[in-house]
Amino acid sequence: MRPDEIYQQSFRLIRERLGQSGAGEAEGQIVERIIHATADWDFARAMQFDPRAVPQAVHALTRQAAVIGDVRMALAGFDQTLMQELGVRAWCYVDGKTAQSEALAAGATRSAMKNRRLQADSCQEAFWGMTSENNPVPS
Repeated sequence: MRPDEIYQQSFRLIRERLGQSGAGEAEGQIVERIIHATADWDFARAMQFDPRAVPQAVHALTRQAAVIGDVRMALAGFDQTLMQELGVRAWCYVDGKTAQSEALAAGATRSAMKNRRLQADSCQEAFWGMTSENNPVPS
């Protein structure tokens, strides 16, 4: 099989196994991408969506908001080709060269330092691909 065929087959298998999840179409696609990126089927039952989440994310991405993850795996589920077409950049602050030393000096986690750096960098609008519940959600 060609790589693109393997990719499509992977999503077909995920959809078959998930069946009707009860999630909306957009939310279901997000869950599929997360499962594809992580190979963790528990996300199918664990994911919960605020009704505003998808429309706000689409709005932010179409305005070329940055995608910021607190771990690289949070960024792995994003369609890199689509992001490139939209002109959307993605990065992970927590694995930067100074992330560990800044966190140690402040007595904080690297994720907490990422949030401080985002504020210091005056990020006007960003879609935050967060993995922990103590991270802020943009309004």
